[in-house]
Amino acid sequence: PSSRSVEKGTWTIDKTGTVTSFGFTADNREYTNTTYAIRWAKMSYTTTKDGNYRRYHIDGVLYEKKTVSDVLKKPFYKSVDGSLPAGTDTETFLFVLEKLTGEDGDVESDFDEIKLTAQVTSESHEKVNLSLASDEDEDQVLDPGWYRIREELTENQKKLWDTPNTIQFELATNGTVNVSDSDTITTITNRLKTFTLTYDANGGAGAPIDGNGYTAGATAIVSSTVPTWDGYKFMGWATKATAETAEYQASNSIMMDRNITLYAVWQAVPVETYTL
Repeated sequence: PSSRSVEKGTWTIDKTGTVTSFGFTADNREYTNTTYAIRWAKMSYTTTKDGNYRRYHIDGVLYEKKTVSDVLKKPFYKSVDGSLPAGTDTETFLFVLEKLTGEDGDVESDFDEIKLTAQVTSESHEKVNLSLASDEDEDQVLDPGWYRIREELTENQKKLWDTPNTIQFELATNGTVNVSDSDTITTITNRLKTFTLTYDANGGAGAPIDGNGYTAGATAIVSSTVPTWDGYKFMGWATKATAETAEYQASNSIMMDRNITLYAVWQAVPVETYTL
């Protein structure tokens, strides 16, 4: 690499024209490549007539280096509105930090998404700090621009939790983190889905009505109301209309992980015939 001094500092430029290091003073402030970086917009040069050196003209954006760890000091949070599913003491949520082409833009394909995580417990489920899933990413420098933090639910979590919001923010050239939402939303919030339990007399009449809404993971109790159908004996309830064997009886428990319909199971009563 070749190095030459300019009026207010020193630049190191390799043979490809890339500035590998710099140090200069502007407005009585010192800037070095240790804490700052330059995103080039245009760079050109001319060679002197005698060919002894090149004169460079550079247009670019100077910005303060910010690592992923610096950005997460905002901080950003994970919250659960309500409680965790019944019987669950700890729930781990995963997230990705991705770079956008602009505000509300597409994801930049050449940016390697960064994994984040948050562990929510039954005792601590509000404003849990997001943290890096891998310590290897903590010193990665982020360029100025727009970013989004998006939650990635597992297949099992998708059954229980609603679709969460995302966080979008701008990393400015002065190193500040500006959240795009006017209400300064810095929390990704989940709510448990709500499910219903419905009874179908399946040919009979008098099926019970359950007007409750059950949060995912809650337990419902099978009604003791007995439907009727002339010529048939009620055997219990099943989750399929064609079932011939009952799965549930009155007072049995059902774990609510979806909307459930229980169908009455019937057994025909033999008709006795007489000959005169």
